[in-house]
Amino acid sequence: LAGCVGPQCAHPPGPHGPSCADILAARQLSADADRNAAFAKIAGRIEVSPHEQMVLVDATLDAGGLGPGEADVLVALIKNAVFYPETRFHIGFRLQDYSSSAGKKRVVDAMVETPQKEKK
Repeated sequence: LAGCVGPQCAHPPGPHGPSCADILAARQLSADADRNAAFAKIAGRIEVSPHEQMVLVDATLDAGGLGPGEADVLVALIKNAVFYPETRFHIGFRLQDYSSSAGKKRVVDAMVETPQKEKK
């Protein structure tokens, strides 16, 4: 696994884990609903590293923009018990590329409603 998941990102630092391969496999699904369902399942995993979470963010946004399905994936990730501060920052950075929309509002609202966890 090498290189950037999306055209606008630098591949995030950190070791690749098993979820990287799952994310890239899900990214290949042609139907948006299937792809987002697979991404949402990965977003709910508790053993996903900060690196894998950032790869998931990039794959989600690069595959379909920021519609309702993509917002669902990002909100699921934000609500994850192990949502990392690095991922919070990465989502905020990536959201700058999108104009105001219902999907962006849902993601921002979820970030505001979800307290930032302390780094361990």
